[in-house]
Amino acid sequence: MKKGFTLLEVLIALAVLSISMLGVYRLSAISVDTSAYALQKTIVVESGYQRVLEIINYPGKVFKENGKNALGYEVNYKSSQQPTLFPGVEEITLTAEYDGVESSYVYYERD
Repeated sequence: MKKGFTLLEVLIALAVLSISMLGVYRLSAISVDTSAYALQKTIVVESGYQRVLEIINYPGKVFKENGKNALGYEVNYKSSQQPTLFPGVEEITLTAEYDGVESSYVYYERD
């Protein structure tokens, strides 16, 4: 009796191995996409927070709606102001957008 694997056993083993490798490849592709989205979200959150701090610390200054943040990424900003039920207090919503990812910040300011 000869010892070893038959050609059929080797082909089946290769088929199982290749199917499992396709799953690993798909997981790695999902991981890369998730990492790219996390980077975009981090850029937007950091930029929006930075802009809110600039607005609070430099009242009356006019800021551009589009511009580069501290990291050099081009970020678009939109802001809106609405009165609240409290006299002299406004609700300000700032939305930062980078590469299709948005983040909104709501803060309140006294006149």
